[in-house]
Amino acid sequence: VPTIGPIYAQARGIIYYFNGLGRPFEVSPTDKFNPRHWLNRAWTLQETRPTIIVAGRTPSSPDIPNFVFLGGADDRKEWKRTTDASTNDVVKTLMTAFTECSSFGIWEMLSSMRQRSASSELDKIAGLMFCLNEFRPPLPAYIVGENPEDAWDRLFEATVDYYRGYIFFLFPEPGDGKHVWYPSWQQVKDIEVLPTGDCSMEGGINFDEYSNLYTLSCYYIEHCSVDGLSEHGVHMDSSSRTGKVVVPDRDGVEHTFAITANHKTYVSDGYYDLVGISPRSDGISHETRWVIARKAEQGFVKKFSVVKFIGF
Repeated sequence: VPTIGPIYAQARGIIYYFNGLGRPFEVSPTDKFNPRHWLNRAWTLQETRPTIIVAGRTPSSPDIPNFVFLGGADDRKEWKRTTDASTNDVVKTLMTAFTECSSFGIWEMLSSMRQRSASSELDKIAGLMFCLNEFRPPLPAYIVGENPEDAWDRLFEATVDYYRGYIFFLFPEPGDGKHVWYPSWQQVKDIEVLPTGDCSMEGGINFDEYSNLYTLSCYYIEHCSVDGLSEHGVHMDSSSRTGKVVVPDRDGVEHTFAITANHKTYVSDGYYDLVGISPRSDGISHETRWVIARKAEQGFVKKFSVVKFIGF
């Protein structure tokens, strides 16, 4: 099961028996909470592809499209219309899972996996392997009995570079595991609300297996004053706060910018460095975020949180 992902990635279409092979497609109110149902199993996340063929249909089956390609605008629109019109919680949850996860957005996949059932946390991490790796070899080995945090760190080494970049620039908390720049698996599970969307960046964060180092080509602005995002600031909403940053230019002239933090991670007032990236040159508008950091030992960067410049 841990290495079956490429079969789904290469398939032109997938036939789904949501209630078990050869069984009729039916739903009951308990399906949403049944850990053995297709919808809730960790291993089935990698099966969530855009070309869907629903099998096991009977006259009493839920009314959803029999065949759909979510990569097509018309099919995706019809799928969404059917989802919105459904009054059955199980059907709505099932269809929403395909809408969110078939596009393989990292936050949608992590959010979905957090809610799924598995015999161990290790299975959940392994179930993300092909999703975050985008089916590219080599793959981290599945080691029975391994500490989930160690498995998560090994998965991160194999994760595609731009997914690593999204996590660095969008996940609001410093890591409390092996590295400070990305969260531990426990943090991914515990954070109240995961980020959404992507960020504007060319390339991503690279990993060199020989030196065991992660690197990023970026802008690095030192000695910037950050103010207004601490727990002592005046905030109407702790999950959406505004502050300011004073950035010195090469001539020492200071420039003040308004910043916002759409999360609940506080940043004490003080001097920090800002880490940013070049906007993507694809003509599409993307979020541009900056990481609040400080230099640590041996030139490494210690992450504190992330912010967005207002008006940029």
